[in-house]
Amino acid sequence: MRLISTAHGEEKSFELRDGSMIAGRHPSCHITVPDPQVSKRHLQLHVDGGQVTIRDLESRNGTKVNGRPVKSHVLEDGDTISLGSHTLTFDATGAAQEQTVGAAGFDFSPAGEPEQTPYEQEDSTSAFAPDGPPPGEAQAEPLYDESEMSEDDTPADGQFIPQAYSPENLEPQIIARDGRMFLRNPRTNQEIEIVPRDQDQGPAGLGGYYDEQETTNRRKNLMLIGGAIAVGLLMIIALALTSGNDGSRPTGPARPFSHSGYNERLDQSIDLMKEGQFSQAMDLLEEAERAYPNRDIAGLLRRIGTTWRESDKSIDQFDWREVRAHIRQILESQWRTGTVEAFAADRRNWIEDTDHYDWLAEEAGRLLADDEPGEAFEKLAEIPSDNIVYHQTEELRGQVRAAAFQMHIDAGQNALQEQQWDRAVQEFDTAKNRYAVTPDETLKAQELIGLTRDEQGKAEAEAERHRTERAILNEANEHLRRGTLSSVRTALETVDRLPEDCLLHQQRDELRDRIRSRLDELEHEELVSTVRNYYRDGEGARAIELIDRENLEELSSLRRRISNIRELLEAASTAYDAKDYNRARTNWTEVTETEPDRTNAYRREAEQALRRLSSEASDIARHYEELGQQALAQEEYATARRHAQNAVSWDPDNQIGEKTLEQLSHHAQVLYRRARELRIQGERMGDRDDLSRAVELFKKVQQCVGEGDRHYDWAGRHLNELRAQGIPGA
Repeated sequence: MRLISTAHGEEKSFELRDGSMIAGRHPSCHITVPDPQVSKRHLQLHVDGGQVTIRDLESRNGTKVNGRPVKSHVLEDGDTISLGSHTLTFDATGAAQEQTVGAAGFDFSPAGEPEQTPYEQEDSTSAFAPDGPPPGEAQAEPLYDESEMSEDDTPADGQFIPQAYSPENLEPQIIARDGRMFLRNPRTNQEIEIVPRDQDQGPAGLGGYYDEQETTNRRKNLMLIGGAIAVGLLMIIALALTSGNDGSRPTGPARPFSHSGYNERLDQSIDLMKEGQFSQAMDLLEEAERAYPNRDIAGLLRRIGTTWRESDKSIDQFDWREVRAHIRQILESQWRTGTVEAFAADRRNWIEDTDHYDWLAEEAGRLLADDEPGEAFEKLAEIPSDNIVYHQTEELRGQVRAAAFQMHIDAGQNALQEQQWDRAVQEFDTAKNRYAVTPDETLKAQELIGLTRDEQGKAEAEAERHRTERAILNEANEHLRRGTLSSVRTALETVDRLPEDCLLHQQRDELRDRIRSRLDELEHEELVSTVRNYYRDGEGARAIELIDRENLEELSSLRRRISNIRELLEAASTAYDAKDYNRARTNWTEVTETEPDRTNAYRREAEQALRRLSSEASDIARHYEELGQQALAQEEYATARRHAQNAVSWDPDNQIGEKTLEQLSHHAQVLYRRARELRIQGERMGDRDDLSRAVELFKKVQQCVGEGDRHYDWAGRHLNELRAQGIPGA
């Protein structure tokens, strides 16, 4: 389990372990969050096994989990904790990848943030500006004030008392408080005040940083400069005293042996405990624990060894469930070695297996209570004899075996009374060979088997007959499984080979019914497929005949489609023969739109006819042009215009028929002038006959040209006006 911070695009994580810890902006907290909006002691985390509880310590700005303010909350995997502008994510399964050590714990400050020194004028909330002005935001506080912090991290109410934190490999830290400088030992929290040798000398002050008198600023600046010089000297001395021969940083108090020696003692202790030499193993573990008290592995192994030794059992006979918690803590510890991890993982597997065997024993007991001793016996058989659960269930195993023996004896006697000889022998034989352990049980089963010997011949004959019938049924089932029409018909013939008085008559009748039902389905499917094939191949008449004869109602829509397509094809052929090419093309096109299958013979026929029309387009255009000229000669202007338009539409170049259309346009002009003259003359003379003839000519104008032509529109206006005058025909 860990907390993850992704501030400034950089991920940092802190591993959570059992115990309690404080999070806040002060460096003495276990988890440091340097944010002015975070209180010095903001919240508390308490880890108990797999459960992590957080509690807000009456912080100024409060604590939010998943965006909701909380006072106390049990974290779940993926929960986000908001402290000021910082967000920490709880990961219940991961391990910390990187941990940044601070004064008392872990610091989630961004790695790229410059380190603050007593001489930098960066932030009014800096720990090194003791006399600086208060922050600009109302909710913000100074980053930390040493005078307000207690050395005791225990909350006021005494809940969730944190464990002492003892980090290793920490350098001395410089602390600024109330205008004075201190050198802190992070292991003991002891502080030594740094006093400059000459407070009256040094460069001029930090002008403008504090709003105080110039003399006060100069005195403080001189003190800071002198303090910095002293700090530098002290750090050089500290580094010289704490550096080793190999140039590495100090690792704390002198150890009697190295980290590798610690690991070797752990590995040796495990081998010794496996051999039963617990005293030597305990000595090694005590040495390791004294040398490295902050590493929990030695203590956990020592507690395991103590419990193991008191049990006076071998490694496989000892009940490792007693130390389950210690095994889990070892596997979660970061100080485990490969040997320790392998040992703990092996024992964890033993515990899990033993839990499973306990479950099997419980299931066996339940099955026995439910009068299912056979299944209970199978459950107990899965427990290996070298496991402690095997010996713990010895009495239950005897009860289950006896109950199973009696169950098969009773079943065999019932079968014997029903003259089911093969089943009776099977039940008695199972009771004798699998469950009988005493001579009396074996003799009882053998005597019951002997009762069937007088009927042995009959039983064997019936058994042979049964096998023969079963073989025939299996053969029929195999044919049925293949699923083809011929195989299903063969299956029906095979079943019919069984006599009416066969032993398996019930199975035979059921199988026969299934075969006949499947045969009807397949024959029906074959009829449907045949109809569709007829249609696809262009034999629509045969398809319709088969649909009608077999009354295939589900193909009624297909029958209508076939009839429609055949009628369209027939009408198209008739129109083509009559040189009604437009109608022929329309009918053939409708066939292609009605039938989407391009492999269908009817569609292919229609597509072929359309291609033929396309190749004959020029001839068809000239045919329509000829008809148009004939109609024009007979002054059938509307017919002539229709034929001329057809000629243009059929001609690939849209030219054939244009001559006729031009002639019609000329006729329209001539007729329009004549009609207009007649109207003028009729209105002047009051001759309604002239007006009637003008109406006829205006109509012929509209027959010559279509809508949109100016003469058509002019003629229309004249007709409307003549109609208003009451001229007949207008």
